[in-house]
Amino acid sequence: MLSSQTRDEATSAACRALAQLCSPLPLSAAVLRTKSEEQILDAVRPVSFYKTKATRILKICDVLLDRYGGDIPPDAAGLLALPGVGPKVMTLVMDLAWQDSVGICVDTHVHRISNRLGWVKTWKRSGADGRARSQVPELTRAALEAWLPRPLWSEVNFLLVGFGQEVSTR
Repeated sequence: MLSSQTRDEATSAACRALAQLCSPLPLSAAVLRTKSEEQILDAVRPVSFYKTKATRILKICDVLLDRYGGDIPPDAAGLLALPGVGPKVMTLVMDLAWQDSVGICVDTHVHRISNRLGWVKTWKRSGADGRARSQVPELTRAALEAWLPRPLWSEVNFLLVGFGQEVSTR
């Protein structure tokens, strides 16, 4: 949720700050809920829209504690009902937390690299410079899922994100 419209370095810094805020206890809804809104704001300040995201973190903690005993919802519908959780985050959480590959998680790296590799064609040309401009990543998700065998869905995000972070950075 923190990574939306935020560079990877800023997301990592905010995650480290949240973990440090909860230390020595593990980062959890129960521990976060004992922190003030100001403490959470300070921790997530590196990310874009940090005020909105801090508020959502607190709301999500309340939902997780009230409805799920502090755990996360075990299904896509429950995850999508959480404030600020969209298809990308839901797909990633379902895969990592529940080992249920319900789709391909498409972030900026997956979107850009899968288009450059020619696996999908969800770019459009615009602007005077003729450079590629992004269309909705949801188109990339649907195109990749139609083309890539389901057993590979879980792996493609991690491979392309890692490649995008380390090698193909623009």
